[in-house]
Amino acid sequence: MGELSLSRRNSGPQISANAAKPAILSSYLNVITGVDHLWGTSTLSERTAARIDFESVFRLWNIVIENEFTYEGAIDANTCPVGALCVYDHAGGLKRRRSRAVYDWPEQQLRVQFGDADTFSTGVQRAPDVLGV
Repeated sequence: MGELSLSRRNSGPQISANAAKPAILSSYLNVITGVDHLWGTSTLSERTAARIDFESVFRLWNIVIENEFTYEGAIDANTCPVGALCVYDHAGGLKRRRSRAVYDWPEQQLRVQFGDADTFSTGVQRAPDVLGV
């Protein structure tokens, strides 16, 4: 159980009574699967595509390694909108989406990340892939 507080903190950070010391070694793996089916006017235009997303985290002392991978099938269920020119070529297989190492200094309230950075997009814009520290 954790603590939930909606009050304003005036005297600096408060330490939870339920805080636990992190384990020296820990990890987890999330697996998310999905199937897309595109119905067409004929059986030749129908397509089914599967994908599996993997999110893993590995912690050793204060260093955390985060990874995200996707496995996509050989068939792409996406189609180009009418009047648009699609310039990408689908290739099935295992693809790395993001990897990074994270190190925390809790005493200084400081976090350092090395690897793929999170960027945000707006509207129909795509978020670029960025390597950083």
